[in-house]
Amino acid sequence: MKKNNAYFWPEWFYNSLPLNEHEKIQSKIIKELNLANSYLWEALNIYDDFFDGQGKSSELPKANNYYRNFLETYYRLNFNPDFYKLFNKIIDKLDAANRQEIKNNHFKIGNGIVILPKKLPSFKDLTSLSKKSLILSAGPIAIYYLLKKSKIEIKAVYNFFRLVLSARQLADDIFDWLDDLKNGSITAANILILKELKKQKINLNIKKDEGFVLRLFIDKTSEKNYKDLKNLCQKSRAALKQIGFTQNCQLAKGLITPIEKNLSKAIYNKNHLIL
Repeated sequence: MKKNNAYFWPEWFYNSLPLNEHEKIQSKIIKELNLANSYLWEALNIYDDFFDGQGKSSELPKANNYYRNFLETYYRLNFNPDFYKLFNKIIDKLDAANRQEIKNNHFKIGNGIVILPKKLPSFKDLTSLSKKSLILSAGPIAIYYLLKKSKIEIKAVYNFFRLVLSARQLADDIFDWLDDLKNGSITAANILILKELKKQKINLNIKKDEGFVLRLFIDKTSEKNYKDLKNLCQKSRAALKQIGFTQNCQLAKGLITPIEKNLSKAIYNKNHLIL
């Protein structure tokens, strides 16, 4: 299996620790956590395709195998029982987020016309965007349990990933906002467009009225998306400081900096927001 981006997250976290703490953890454990993260990343991406209505049935056994390997790795490593309590809580959040998405985060399209549900979902708390991917923070959290860190220190790591993974998800939603709209997916990046359609009682033909949708995005959504993403990046930086990591550590370079670079390159004015 080819190494994906998530493969390196536990290693980046480990490399961002003070050097005197490296000797307390065996390098083979870091490699296993890297591989487990890679398995999980592949599984989540395949499952996401199914939640978006684009999954291929032939891929489902592969996703299940990846997820099984991920779980097997963690339980074989025999961490502190308190770790597994938190581990299972994060998995519960993942399951709840998936149920929420299936139930509330889609709308129907009939003959090209958008058919909105009676009640649109709320994205008021943007940190909830991390629930579907927060389990990818299990490796770094496990490392802190191995180092016998306090509950406050472990909570700081959890909070960092909650923020940075929300930023990553919002960035993805902004990039895919139009494709998601065409597929009937409701996201934090396109919700204001749908609210405007509902407010104005517009029967939108998603295929024929793309120019109108683009104008709605520019007028009603782009500025908020830009500010929300910038705010999440700033909060991620502050959370990194709470862990005690430097702002140019490998974890920051791998997870925060790429989002910030895309944000700084975004063409944001009255006409465009492109990530």
